[in-house]
Amino acid sequence: MADIRSRLSACLAGLAALVLSGCASVFPPTGVILSQYAGEHVVPYAQATTDTQMAVCGTGLGTSHLIGSFSRVSFDPHYLMFYNAQLAAYCSEASAHDASLRYLRARNQGQIAEATDALNEEKNWHALTARRRFESYSHMVQAYEDPGQGECPFFWYDDDELAFMLGLVTGMQAVRSDMLSGAQVGVPRNLAVHAAAGANCLDNTKWWGVPDAIRATVWAYVPGTQPEDADIWETYRSAAEVAGQSGMRLALALYATGADNRGNVEELKNAIRLAAEIGKKTAPPQANKLVDAISMDVVQYFSDKIWTEEAGHRTPVGALGTFPNEGGSADIDTEGLL
Repeated sequence: MADIRSRLSACLAGLAALVLSGCASVFPPTGVILSQYAGEHVVPYAQATTDTQMAVCGTGLGTSHLIGSFSRVSFDPHYLMFYNAQLAAYCSEASAHDASLRYLRARNQGQIAEATDALNEEKNWHALTARRRFESYSHMVQAYEDPGQGECPFFWYDDDELAFMLGLVTGMQAVRSDMLSGAQVGVPRNLAVHAAAGANCLDNTKWWGVPDAIRATVWAYVPGTQPEDADIWETYRSAAEVAGQSGMRLALALYATGADNRGNVEELKNAIRLAAEIGKKTAPPQANKLVDAISMDVVQYFSDKIWTEEAGHRTPVGALGTFPNEGGSADIDTEGLL
């Protein structure tokens, strides 16, 4: 008993000395431990979930200030902050999408004031999304390499390759989000071109057709970047074939985004159909389910946009991949629902 008391007294004395010495000595090692834990466990755990709302608005927003604050006392956790800002951007983009659909419904019903309010709200959410995406991209550049410098980073692990690839996508998305906001943020437009250069550092088959889809999306965004012998839509379709083999539909989300940016409704519908078909045939790898789930949230929005424009409401449950006035499962009887 005396021995236990002696040890307890020693522990308490040590704790008191630590406290009296000032908390500053505690923070740096705490930051290292927390960041290491988050990198090794929180990120993989989140990437394996399909609950996008929890991941993007829970993890992305909930841990950003906690992790980021350690840059004040020890180091900059760029790898973790890249993911936090990226997820937070998808959270604000979801609000932009809701405002976009509200605008379309109000416009279709001739509600001018409501439509104007929804359009302004949408632009403001896109501005916040652009800021978060530019921040995320900046963290990626700090953690790896700036793809605009023309050199490929050395990847120790597949997780690093994945983060770099998602960073390229985020850079492109930052450009588009800023454009949709009315250029409120001033994201450099050359980030899209840098993304195309960075895509050359990645194996297209290994990474679900995404590198090819990145290149095609840059061509769809930036006039004059498409090679003379390249076809945007054939490149997207080729990327979709690779995506179909893996079950990962990020390339299809980029396909849909590029088609929407070009105003090509038929190609947009094709991207949505292909994404829906892949989901029925091939499941994504467990470790990357979140990337696929977020990709499908993007695809779902574009489907909802088409349905809202043509039918006045979002895509009916179970009807993803079909469209109004095309027959089949899209002709859903809503009589008696209200």
